[in-house]
Amino acid sequence: NTLILNKLKTNSYRLTDYVDGEIYRGVLTGFNEAFIIDDEKRKELIEKDKNSQQIIYKIIVGDDIRKYELRNKNRYIILTKVGININNYPAIFEHLKQYQTQLEKRWDKGNHWWELRPCKYYDKFSLPKIHIPAFALESRFAIDKGEYVSLNPAYFIPKDDKYLLALLNSKVIWYFLRKITPVLGDESKRGRLVIRTVYFENIPIKKAKSDEEKLILKLVDDINSL
Repeated sequence: NTLILNKLKTNSYRLTDYVDGEIYRGVLTGFNEAFIIDDEKRKELIEKDKNSQQIIYKIIVGDDIRKYELRNKNRYIILTKVGININNYPAIFEHLKQYQTQLEKRWDKGNHWWELRPCKYYDKFSLPKIHIPAFALESRFAIDKGEYVSLNPAYFIPKDDKYLLALLNSKVIWYFLRKITPVLGDESKRGRLVIRTVYFENIPIKKAKSDEEKLILKLVDDINSL
């Protein structure tokens, strides 16, 4: 096993180096019940005040991330960033007020009870990105074009890199992860891998020859077109 792992690392980049350290976790709200809404509530808030749509975004959670695909379950997040003028969004403010007591008790809130915790990379969610679940029974990496905000526990890499996506979904990389990550439960009984940053940032990424990369990219395009 050690020999195989060492061979995988030979002439390879660590994933964190390959992506210039750009591995981020999904949003933490501190109280999902207030900030995560369904499509019915989204429509209601926008109907009350059209400005509401400016700070409502589609979300995915770890279980929505599948191999080469994302399962859209019509869930949304109210993204009240630090510094937001909440008076510009009266319908959303009214919605959040019903949870004010719970929101005030959060240790990870912003400067005001209606704000989410400070985050330096909110702008990264609007970029094409590869999504990574925090727990998985099998390879489950998928890409989107900047449509979704992911919710913790999950991670993302803001890169439109189909070659990287293919490698992450390969049996070889899954073998590597199985050898270095802890298992939730009994692996022989389909225990899930716990895919934390400290583990997957060390995934070995080999630089492919141009003809190999073209072939891999074509295969990914074929899969995504199904």
